[in-house]
Amino acid sequence: MEPQPQSSPPSPSTVDASLPFWMDSNTALLMNGSKGGSFGAVESVKATSDVNSPISGEVVEVNMKLAQAPGLINSSPYGDGWMITVWPSSPAELEALLGPGDYARFCEEEDDHH
Repeated sequence: MEPQPQSSPPSPSTVDASLPFWMDSNTALLMNGSKGGSFGAVESVKATSDVNSPISGEVVEVNMKLAQAPGLINSSPYGDGWMITVWPSSPAELEALLGPGDYARFCEEEDDHH
């Protein structure tokens, strides 16, 4: 596990990423997904959580690195820790997505409420 920056609170360590369309560590079975539908799960030392698709579409690429290094989801979520690439079936759904700054604010507000 890579150390977390001192300026941010530590995040749970991701210990496993289960993407149901992985056939093995080198091959992925691509699938279609719907907005809000689960395309996998991530497991930390504290909990397992479903990962839901924010848009509908066809999964056209899977990050096979995560099969061997699931911690990339935490250490490099906008870099090497990406999960899937989706070809949107409803491009209008993209307009409702949050950008990184808006998402960070959303997470901070959620943390403040809990």
